[in-house]
Amino acid sequence: MKRKRPITPHAPTQTLGLLTVVALVCVGVHYSSLAETWMWQRSALISGQWWRFVTGNLVHQNLFHLLVNMAGLGAFGLVFYRHITAGTLVSLILWLACVVGLVMWWGPYQQYMGLSGVLYGLFMFGGLSTIHTPSGKCIALVTGIKCVADALLGQALPMRAALGIDIAHLAHGGGILGALVFFAIKQRV
Repeated sequence: MKRKRPITPHAPTQTLGLLTVVALVCVGVHYSSLAETWMWQRSALISGQWWRFVTGNLVHQNLFHLLVNMAGLGAFGLVFYRHITAGTLVSLILWLACVVGLVMWWGPYQQYMGLSGVLYGLFMFGGLSTIHTPSGKCIALVTGIKCVADALLGQALPMRAALGIDIAHLAHGGGILGALVFFAIKQRV
């Protein structure tokens, strides 16, 4: 069994700092012209703009969409900042963004934007990372149940009307799948 390294006193500050940077990038992109060149768009990906697999996760449809995703990012930070190091978080976010972007490629979507697929993955990884605690078990279970419920209820959810866009449940599933794979690999390393 791999011996766990203790988390340094600076790790929580670095983790919260990284989450703040992600949030600021999302807000900055929302209020800039970058959104058009960062959005996940099938036609742009076909023409060779591969960065959109990752950057599409940082673009949001509207202000409410952005605020919902930033609230999710903030909630993740408040719950898990002591349990996940900044280094792991950087790798995890990049991995999840790539996985979500690739999963969306195999779906029917022509464009995709939003951080929710990555957020589902973050919460699943956080729950799995703290599964030895009662709250970790609960978070992993709730994340899984919510994803299944979202997939079964589809576009009938009230959130769809509030967001003003179709919810890409495939991205949520991709985020959870990516988190499961990342967690399994991390346990072996």
